[in-house]
Amino acid sequence: QILTELLYIKGRNDEQLNAGGLKVNPEDIEATLTELPEVVEAGVFAFNQADGCEEVAVAVVLNANGALEEIQNYASKKLGPLAPARYFVVPSLPRTITGKLRRGELTAQLSKSKE
Repeated sequence: QILTELLYIKGRNDEQLNAGGLKVNPEDIEATLTELPEVVEAGVFAFNQADGCEEVAVAVVLNANGALEEIQNYASKKLGPLAPARYFVVPSLPRTITGKLRRGELTAQLSKSKE
């Protein structure tokens, strides 16, 4: 039997993250979080745990009225199992000269720190 159905994964394959066996496009999560007026920027990345496993994490730049708990609740409601496991509030996100997010730099810097 020949199968004619194909599965297409949206986004760049090299930027996909694995969230408990589910492939996640970080840009989709970032777009959801930046729907909130309190979130100026969001950068999703792979957080390296001490045991070698990875979790989906997000670094957020908040405006003066931003409350992290509110953002976590919103993400949980909108994204369900794809919501980030860890959240970090940062003053800015590392970017290349062309404006592309440096996810690897977020992983390297924030995987060493606590929530």
